[in-house]
Amino acid sequence: MDPFEKEELSDAELNLMLAAWKVSGGLKPLFMPPKIPWWRRSISLPWPVAAAILVLIVYGGVRLAAPAPVVMQWRPVHEIKVRIIRSGNVKN
Repeated sequence: MDPFEKEELSDAELNLMLAAWKVSGGLKPLFMPPKIPWWRRSISLPWPVAAAILVLIVYGGVRLAAPAPVVMQWRPVHEIKVRIIRSGNVKN
């Protein structure tokens, strides 16, 4: 009869089984990330997300490379003349 099939094992039998027990392959941490520097890690993205990010980067580069709009032609207003037009004065 196999020792595992007994109802109860004595402490001596359990100690012998524990001493004989070997772990194959060692234990891998399940929740701890590997000790890899952040610049060496990889991120997996779906290709549509990667393509959208690439389009946004290119669009931003084009916008930055484009010349700024000319604002020299605009002048500040020195005086505002307000004219109120009432509905009785307007001819349709």
